[in-house]
Amino acid sequence: MTTRRRQWAAFVIVVALIGGLSLDRIDDPRLGEAPAVATTAQVRSDVVDTSWFCPFGQWPNAGLTAGVVRLANIGPSDRRAVVRTFSAGGDSKQTGVDIPAAGAVEVPLEGLLGGTAGGAVVDVDGGGVAVEHRVDGQGGRTTAPCHSDTANEWHLAAGITEVGTHLRLALLNPFPAPAIADLTFATDEGAATPRSLTALVVPPRSTVFVDVADHVRRRARVSVSIRLRSGRLAVDRVLDLAGAGRRGTALAPAVAHPASRWHFAEGFTGPGVAERLYVYNPSDEEVAVDVEVRPDGEATDVEPFELTVPPADTVVLDLSAAERVPPGAHSIIVESFGDTTVIAEREVAATDPSSRRGVGLAIGAAQPARIWVLVDGRANEGTDQWLVIANGADSGVTARVEALVGGSRLALDGLSEVAVEPRGRTAIRVGDHIRRDQLTLVVTASGPVVVERDLYAVEGIGMSTVLGIPDFGV
Repeated sequence: MTTRRRQWAAFVIVVALIGGLSLDRIDDPRLGEAPAVATTAQVRSDVVDTSWFCPFGQWPNAGLTAGVVRLANIGPSDRRAVVRTFSAGGDSKQTGVDIPAAGAVEVPLEGLLGGTAGGAVVDVDGGGVAVEHRVDGQGGRTTAPCHSDTANEWHLAAGITEVGTHLRLALLNPFPAPAIADLTFATDEGAATPRSLTALVVPPRSTVFVDVADHVRRRARVSVSIRLRSGRLAVDRVLDLAGAGRRGTALAPAVAHPASRWHFAEGFTGPGVAERLYVYNPSDEEVAVDVEVRPDGEATDVEPFELTVPPADTVVLDLSAAERVPPGAHSIIVESFGDTTVIAEREVAATDPSSRRGVGLAIGAAQPARIWVLVDGRANEGTDQWLVIANGADSGVTARVEALVGGSRLALDGLSEVAVEPRGRTAIRVGDHIRRDQLTLVVTASGPVVVERDLYAVEGIGMSTVLGIPDFGV
């Protein structure tokens, strides 16, 4: 109780100084620990305060710039937030921002980070707020959720370090004590444990960036595991592809824990579009996995793919080359057997003759939810936005799609009752219902679903495919 009272006293002092928010709430990494779950991006509506961790703010020397965090408040009360940056050199700056009820705001990170590399932490004086971040890369603009928690292990299934490509990691330590991490890699040429990335120290209140190609060279497949000897981190990945027949930039949060079931709302094969599924087994035991592909419409059921994933290794399933998968759209479910768990990630690479250009990498949803928030969207002349709702259950559901507009949650025309068939999915072209340069959407369904947002550049290269941020409180 004494420690808690000291923390509360510190909170009151800071409130008096900055008007409403404790900036030292994350000093103790034990505070706010959530149960071990795969998804570390979750809206929390019933808490006193929340923190969001956005490791990849910008890395100018790597061509990753124009970092922005976007905060959306889906609740009925105004919120106050402080955005604090942590540079690679240990410098920190902060700015306060008000988030109106049913509103969203953007905070450019360039002014806080200057010309340096770094990430950001967003502290909010209440729940009901979701946060995403975006960066501009050589392969276009890419957006992804931030983390609502830190963890002591992280995993990523997809990666490549061939010539012309870069697999980059951002390790954010927001706490006052150093963290010590071991990085290991499963590649197409076997396991790799670089000495330079063993017992890697991430200093207090700083971000460490790792270009994996500097340590694991010219690999066609690279999966990542990061395990902490001490401390807790938040981890992001940016994959820059300019070779191997693909070109694009994709930002994604790492996964804190493997899961036995992964859901993907969107999947597509067709001319110029390559779709690959990466299934990574970070354990020391062999894992049997089924991959179920559910085509749209009345297409014939696809026989599940049966995979065997060796210990500490990855199996890549090329769905675009599989004859049993009909061209067009589908959803995907990946499931392991018994008590085993894996990481599943989907890659979609679009080139000629497809009308789209770029690479989208999405980590699946480990658990469906009734409410999903999609913070950093846009539907305008430059961006074609799609919303995909997948229903894995044997009974139908209805969904309501709302936009945060002018302090209200506005139901979009024609989307107040969207029917999603049993074991089916519904794809919505958002620009047919609303056009805005900054667009936050909330999807509320009558039963558990999985929701994905896909952004495509109308001209040039640019693709962002990510799952929304779930709210498990309802």
